[in-house]
Amino acid sequence: MTETTHDVGRLLAAAESADRLTDSATSIQGAAKGISVSGHEWGAVGIAFSVHYDEAAKDINEHLDLLVTSLRGIESGIEATARNYAGANEAILARISALEADRPETEPGTAGKD
Repeated sequence: MTETTHDVGRLLAAAESADRLTDSATSIQGAAKGISVSGHEWGAVGIAFSVHYDEAAKDINEHLDLLVTSLRGIESGIEATARNYAGANEAILARISALEADRPETEPGTAGKD
């Protein structure tokens, strides 16, 4: 037996996918923070909505901050897992190879006889 079932490549692909999502979320976050509407831009009719807009914009920016932070954590966690699995795979395979090389040669014979 000279294989393990940990697929480090798939873990790294998942980390790369999380990285792309982080980049997208960061871009959206930057665009959202760049939007600022002052009270005089709402006009007389829309002035009442400016309070609600400001609250919604604050909530959205907080959620985007949490999203970006979470995605960064997911990405780094997957990468750490992949590194750990890669190291474990190497150690397991090295131990298997050592055991295979060290096993005594046996010849078929009748059980119970010396």
